[in-house]
Amino acid sequence: MAHTSTDTLSPTLDVVAVELKQIESQQYLPKCVLDLQANASQKITQIWGVSVAGAHLNQIIENQLESIGMAVQWLKPTRSLLGLYNHYVNPDQLGADRWAAALGLHARFSTSHTPIILANFGTATTIDTVSTEPSFLGGLILPGVDLMFESLVRRTAQLPLAQGSAVDHPTDTDRAIVSGVLAAQLSALRHQFDMVHQQFKIIPIVCVSGGAWSKVEPAWSMHFQHVSWHALPNIVLEGLAAVASSTPQTQPLS
Repeated sequence: MAHTSTDTLSPTLDVVAVELKQIESQQYLPKCVLDLQANASQKITQIWGVSVAGAHLNQIIENQLESIGMAVQWLKPTRSLLGLYNHYVNPDQLGADRWAAALGLHARFSTSHTPIILANFGTATTIDTVSTEPSFLGGLILPGVDLMFESLVRRTAQLPLAQGSAVDHPTDTDRAIVSGVLAAQLSALRHQFDMVHQQFKIIPIVCVSGGAWSKVEPAWSMHFQHVSWHALPNIVLEGLAAVASSTPQTQPLS
């Protein structure tokens, strides 16, 4: 089993991942952008964002940027972009983060001629496929690792918020829960892996991202040593950067 971890973005782009607590500070985002501008060799000409946090939070961001004379362009799922076709029946229903990640995969592996599976282990787990055509084929959505743990605590009378590691034959409640949750996550990924392999007659590239991957990886490595994977923690931002790079704007924003 082999894996690679790559975290490279275009040197002509500054990419900022902003956390909710930081956005709640009215001065953080404008200061961040102004600091980037002060240290950049060129004037900022575009600000792109990807968000699934809802219209209210997006409006806060827009208002803060407007206060310094700048505007943000939100990436929205479309039927096609950058040569990638979107098979979602209603593109508006697709999360912008999943679309950005698919675009990032398309940009990164454009010459591979191999289908790609991206498993993102966040609040929810999503397992999506980009084909060689190239097309975004869609994928699975299931509760994330922590959400599965928390649901057992909330919806049962005596089960704990489990900790520990996965084992083949758990003999205590904590490890039984951990092993069950991780087995569910891995089974979903393995299901998509086997399905894509059978459909395209080629072993797909497996990519992973998301904060909960660190909890899943030991169990994956234990049971699927023969499958290599790529850790792409910034694949959503890579897709956003690819879109920004393809949308030239010559006039500075301010």
